[in-house]
Amino acid sequence: MTIGVFAGSFDPFTFGHSSIIHDATKFCDQVVIAIGVNSNKNPLFSLEERISFIKEATKDFKDNIVIGQFSGLLVDYVAGLKPIKNPTKLLIRGVRSTADFEYEANLSLINKKLNPSIDTILLISDPDCAIISSSMVKEVASYGHDVRSFVYPTIAKALAEKFKTQQPS
Repeated sequence: MTIGVFAGSFDPFTFGHSSIIHDATKFCDQVVIAIGVNSNKNPLFSLEERISFIKEATKDFKDNIVIGQFSGLLVDYVAGLKPIKNPTKLLIRGVRSTADFEYEANLSLINKKLNPSIDTILLISDPDCAIISSSMVKEVASYGHDVRSFVYPTIAKALAEKFKTQQPS
């Protein structure tokens, strides 16, 4: 069995995330969407909201999607996944640009050094999603612009609500 772990803050979950997960389901028996929890960061959406958004966005995917959470190093979280005996575990990472590639390649090397049994698969973003990042979506939404071409309608509505009080009168 192959378990692919796609990790991120998913603050918010975007069509780019969804595209990478969809691609990963083609070669992974199970895809774990691992939400990183970092007490030093202040996400816009709570963990519960992010889980809810991901559940809604992936409801039409295969039944092989699992949502988890972790703090600390991702390789430690992945090493601790034990749903079956001796599964193949892969880190799934999305790459939108050459800058992403360089960062992800270096991260992959560090992770391999920390845990040689865990490999990383880099998936190239769908061209329609290559410009999408969670921080860009939050920035655009903070100025009152429609972000429905980047995120699911429920998430776009939640972003509009979050930034409502910050909109100019």
